[in-house]
Order: sequence, then C-alpha cells, then structure tokens
Amino acid sequence: MIEHSTPHPEKNNHVHSSSGPKASFPIWGVVLVVIVGGILAYPLLTGTTPPAADTPSIIEDGISTEIDTSLSPDSSTGPDNTALSKAKYLLQLYTIDRDSYQLFEKAAAYQNESLEETQKFFLNCCDLESEEEIFAELPPISPDFSTIAYNFATGQIYQLDSIAEGVYKQPEFYFHTDQTALVNRTLAFSPWSNPQLKYWGDYGGSATPADQFGSVSKKDRKTFTAVVFVTNGWNIQNWVGMNMVTNASAQDYFDITISEEQTGQPYFLLGPTFPAFSKDWATKLTIEGTVKESTPPGIYTVRVNPIQPPKELSQKWSNEHLGIYVPYGGLVPDSGFITLTLTVTE
Repeated sequence: MIEHSTPHPEKNNHVHSSSGPKASFPIWGVVLVVIVGGILAYPLLTGTTPPAADTPSIIEDGISTEIDTSLSPDSSTGPDNTALSKAKYLLQLYTIDRDSYQLFEKAAAYQNESLEETQKFFLNCCDLESEEEIFAELPPISPDFSTIAYNFATGQIYQLDSIAEGVYKQPEFYFHTDQTALVNRTLAFSPWSNPQLKYWGDYGGSATPADQFGSVSKKDRKTFTAVVFVTNGWNIQNWVGMNMVTNASAQDYFDITISEEQTGQPYFLLGPTFPAFSKDWATKLTIEGTVKESTPPGIYTVRVNPIQPPKELSQKWSNEHLGIYVPYGGLVPDSGFITLTLTVTE
C-alpha cells in the first residue's frame, strides 16, 4: 500500500534514510536522492555512518579520507594499497582482471584434486571447457568500467540511464553496491571456486539501486524518472520470468509506466548465472511517472514488486527453456523490491 504523510509546517520536509549515505542525482528534470543499499559499506572505507537528519545531502557525507588498511584486500583480491595513492588504489580495485581469479585452480584445491581432474569435472558437469567460458556471453567490458563503477558506488554518477551494458552486465559492477560489498571477489565467485552442485539455485533477483528518493511539483515539475538495474540471483541455473507492478493505490496519486529495455514492457526474462553468466542475466528498468492533479502535497512511497509474467508469455518461455525456466514467485521485502519515495509540492 502506498504511504502518504502530510508535511508538518514546523519540520524540515526532507526525506532521510538510515540505510546509508546519500547522494543527489538530478535525473531528467527531477532530483532523485538514491540510496544504493550499502554502497559505501565495503571494507575498503571507514566512516560510513549515515548523516544526521538535519545534515544537508552532499556527496561527501560519510566518506572517510583514510584507508582502513586492516581490511584492505591482499594481493589475491585486489591491488596493494601501500604503493598507490588512494584515488589510484580505488580505481584499480574496481578494475576487472579475471585472469587473476584462478577459479579452477581454487576448485582443485577445494576438492583436493589435480587441475586436470577439476577441468574434467567442470566439463562433465557443466560443459565448461575453460574458466573464460563463465563470462563468454557477457558484452565486452567497457574501457571506463572501473571509473564508472567507482563513481556509481560513491554517488558521483548523475545519469544512471547513461550506464552501458558493458558496465552493468558485468557481475563485478555489483560487488560494491549490495551485500556482496561486505565480502570480496573470492567469496563472490565461490560457486566455481568451491563447487557444490547438489545445491541448485532455482530463482532469485535483485534491484540496484533499490531505494530512490525524489521530488515533483504539481506546478512546473510533474514528472519523475527512475532507472534501476535488475539482475537474476547469484548461482541461479534457471531462466527467470518477471513482471513488475506497483502497489495498487499508487495509481491513485501517480500515472506510472514501467518498461524494460528489451521488451519495452514491465515483463522480461532474466538468464542464468550458473554455470555461466547469460548475456541476459541483467537488464535496465525505467520507471516513469506523472503526479495527478488531485494528489495533495505530501510524501508518498511507491513500491514496485515482481510477480509472475502473463500466463501465455510464461508458457512461451517455458517451452523455449524446457526444464530450466521458472516464473518469479518469491517473497519480497516489506519495503518493496524497488521503493520510490516522492515528495509532492504545489
């Protein structure tokens, strides 16, 4: 249900969140404040305490100028911070170097086998002839990936729609923007380095940034646009069909449309993430809305959640991916899979 509260004349009418530092994102005529769940909480930085309720929302909030070297990655998970400036250290940490992952070598050690035996294991179980095939379907990595990923994670990108698939379809893009920020790449790729194939991932999904804040004016700024990257879950072997809908009462206050970049519709298909990443494992979702004339000023929460796709389309996808397709039917957080908090003014 959409939540509405009328502003109190004696209180600051800014929307604040306790989930992390905030950054102001001017997107297509509306200022959005985007909370990228735990973006700044990865082990590299200290000082990620959220700003106080009366603190202006600025990019620098909560970012320490010191590196917590006790939590810095070692040579197996990232660059050596002792020989680099902070700026160069951070950018190199975001650089993708898949040759250094050595997933098959780690799997061999985990299974107490030779590398040759492990290579046969992956060929027999998963039709993987090499480690490179895990990422073979993904688009080429954008040359500026590390800069964009770093700027996104620290709230310095203002046009999310400008982020290309060479960035957001790389799994490494999400290491510093959700709970995997609290681990490292070794753990993130543990389905390959510590293979346990008896555990099959059926369906899942995540949205980044899942919580977005903005303001609209009934007089001269009636529209808003939010861009969200939606991915299949980690270690998922199925194709997953999704259909995004808003909570019903949101339509009482806003005219809202949801479109995925390929279908132009709120429904779409996400590809598997194991044993290899499908080129369709991640997508870009655009949510556009217009405030209705009858909507009173106040603060509104619009929740966007996935449900099962239309029956006919779900059947089509099931026929195309026999035995490895499921419609999304999972539980979603009470706060919503995607949450838009909008302040409406006259």
